[in-house]
Amino acid sequence: MTSNGVSQVQPDLNGEGSARPSVNRAVKCYYIDELGFYRHLDPDQQQYVCSNISATTIRKSLRKSPVLTNGQNKLRLHQQEQKISAADGGYEISSKAMRRALGISHFDRVDDYSKWKKSWDDFMRDKLTSRQPVTLNRELKARVRSGIPHDYRCKVWSAMIRMRTHLIRSQFGDDIYETILRDFVSKISIPHYTKNDSNNNSSSSGSKQVNGAIREDIIPTGGVSPYVKSNRSPKTGDGHVENSRPKEIRRSKSPETYLEKCFKQIELDLLRTLPNNVNFENPNSEGIRRVRRVLRAYACFNRSVGYCQGMNRLAAMSLLVLPEEEAFWCLVAIIQCIMPKDYYLKPWLAQVDCCVLGDLLEKKMPKLHRHLAHNDIQLTLFTWFFTIFVDGFRPELMLRIWDCFLLEGDKILFRVALSILYISQDELMKMNDFSTMSSHLGRIVSTRQLETEQLFEGEYT
Repeated sequence: MTSNGVSQVQPDLNGEGSARPSVNRAVKCYYIDELGFYRHLDPDQQQYVCSNISATTIRKSLRKSPVLTNGQNKLRLHQQEQKISAADGGYEISSKAMRRALGISHFDRVDDYSKWKKSWDDFMRDKLTSRQPVTLNRELKARVRSGIPHDYRCKVWSAMIRMRTHLIRSQFGDDIYETILRDFVSKISIPHYTKNDSNNNSSSSGSKQVNGAIREDIIPTGGVSPYVKSNRSPKTGDGHVENSRPKEIRRSKSPETYLEKCFKQIELDLLRTLPNNVNFENPNSEGIRRVRRVLRAYACFNRSVGYCQGMNRLAAMSLLVLPEEEAFWCLVAIIQCIMPKDYYLKPWLAQVDCCVLGDLLEKKMPKLHRHLAHNDIQLTLFTWFFTIFVDGFRPELMLRIWDCFLLEGDKILFRVALSILYISQDELMKMNDFSTMSSHLGRIVSTRQLETEQLFEGEYT
């Protein structure tokens, strides 16, 4: 299947053994959107949703199904599009018509598109023509809140990341990523591991038969990393001092070095990154190789953090929009400039944020807070904060949240979470157990039940 492919599948994707008669079940129509996510028609919701089934499972189901591409079976493709359009109440046909007529990406806003896009065209021409970092102000905040045209998202994100990291870049140099890849990452081979290896960072020693030790001639011996140009700790884009510069890499007497343990855990997590995205569906996918390089380079760059589970999704999300080197700097911006110090070194800090959200909920939505307390329910939104809403959110909603997050910082985490709870308040008040609430929240953030504009025009964002 190509990126424009549409396939028709008789669904037996749940591994239930024998398929039900096709006459009783709707044919699942899959297509791959601009970012590589598999989507399918949900006949109940009359919309295309991101599939929660892994790309590998979908591929296996499609092996014996006809694959329709722009270059083959054009008549059948046209007939299939007509069938899809009729099945989903016209949403797909109107969406395709707008994309053809106006060039709107799947991830662009639709309301007042022409006026909105022209405003962005003028801004990009007048204000964002250089590689200089942008400056946070009310005009830019309002513009980004309205959404960024997907064609401009890479350039705008890069400018916001440069705003966050320009002092760190001045200390280490813009070419630090390539230097790390050359001097460290390329000289530590991908470690072998067994199925019994632990998935926990704190105990991820696993098998001691690791292939590829750090070579003697690349270990810094001068007491500091050779990448450090100054002993001064750079300030972040928010003004606070950042002390997490790379530490020296010392000789280790243990069979496995610190970096090899990090690299092993990275390998264990790679295929769990975005399993429903074509770019990360198998070990040989280019997306997997790029995520591996970015994560390994960051583990070398900032040994005080190294790698922890969840960072793979941040890197993958960055790579869906940015070139590889900018995705590395995006990871630097998130971990060292935007999120609180040690947030990814001490994952329990995300649980602290959940407690802070509970306090805010008590002040902003006391009825909902009392309902939760009465039923002894503690909403744990750990993954929302730790992965910056990558886990379970539909792609177009993720992108809009990241637009604001990269510009405004971690306050967006609380504002978005409060807005989702506020929009869902009436439904949540009718539920009396955590699993039902969790399923409801997961359903609305992964589908168009929660409209993007509704979220960003809400009371708390």
